[in-house]
Amino acid sequence: MPFSTDASAIASTALLVSAMVGGLLVVTRKHHQIYTADPFEGAQKLHSESTPRVGGVAIYLGVLAAYAVASGLHLRVAPLLAVLLLAGLPAWLLGLAEDITKKVRPRWRMLATMASGLLASLMTGLSLRQVGVPGLDAALQWAPVALLFTAFAVAGVANAVNLIDGMNGLASGFSCVAFGALVAVAHCEGDITLMRYCMVLCAASLGFMLLNWPRGKLFLGDSGSYFLGFALAWACVQMTQRNPSVATFSMLLICIHPIFEAIFSMWRRAIRGQSPAHADRLHLHSLLLRRVVRNPASRFNVALRTLSGAQKWDFSHGSDWVSNAAAGLLVACMSLPAALASYLTHENSTTAVIACMGFVVGYVTIYARLVRFRWFSPLRFLFERPEQQVMQSRGMRRG
Repeated sequence: MPFSTDASAIASTALLVSAMVGGLLVVTRKHHQIYTADPFEGAQKLHSESTPRVGGVAIYLGVLAAYAVASGLHLRVAPLLAVLLLAGLPAWLLGLAEDITKKVRPRWRMLATMASGLLASLMTGLSLRQVGVPGLDAALQWAPVALLFTAFAVAGVANAVNLIDGMNGLASGFSCVAFGALVAVAHCEGDITLMRYCMVLCAASLGFMLLNWPRGKLFLGDSGSYFLGFALAWACVQMTQRNPSVATFSMLLICIHPIFEAIFSMWRRAIRGQSPAHADRLHLHSLLLRRVVRNPASRFNVALRTLSGAQKWDFSHGSDWVSNAAAGLLVACMSLPAALASYLTHENSTTAVIACMGFVVGYVTIYARLVRFRWFSPLRFLFERPEQQVMQSRGMRRG
């Protein structure tokens, strides 16, 4: 069977099953919402009606169906998908338990994602042995250190993807972009098996996204964000280990958006004296929603009104789901430059590092602009307390 037919078969299976299961969860929500509904109280809640938050079930079953087809066609990608499904169970199950009970502590979910990374390494014999950092590379030559480092890295990406899951289409849109970039890199390296693996994950993410964006009929939930984050991190590990010419920092670049969002969130909470796990509405996507998309005076909405010629033709006058979906897609598209840079630099560690630094500077610059209401030095901004930034901004606005 031609390659294109094989790839289409497994990818379309993942997409269709993910979308069908998601649709079924939406249609039957009245029968299970007592267990699966996402509460709309809390610092990070933006929806106004009860919505199922078990989209991870749709994604997992979509990948499982793709594995069944790949196994039936005797494709080499089947073992890779089998490892993903088995090793990903701890992260997926603990996430699903949180989606249903809302009582699983963050530390247990973190340990579950680490367990998934550790299981994947033990099942395949693959682990991060070289990352391009002197000293660390020497330590990674010792197998126990490599295993623990790999498990920690995988868990970090999984939890970072969970962190950005705050708007319609954001986490799933980012996942589609990230897996799409990995498809391009794998194709360039001639790794057809890994390319098919990433196509399946991209298709499963897209199938869920059809229910999540734009109206938010189904949420990803912890089960979905942890599983997609684990699948993405493990794909990056496999890429560097199966293809030695691929720079580790180019894989970091693919995941840089959620990773830096997590690091930056912990940093700004630490300098405020808060717990790193403290929930708030100061993430970049939350600020973008309030100060750009829902702000009628923002240059974004002014430009929309100017282009359309209608006084109220902007997102600030739309329904909540309209502005939510617009902000989610805008932030997800922030990953496109990083994905393109990853493809262009995937065999050059130095340029990949420079691209990572460029993304970090750009992120902090945009964040500072949203908080200070003017362009501000990103380096200076990093070491100012958030309360001072907000108070100064309010003072400027009153003036």
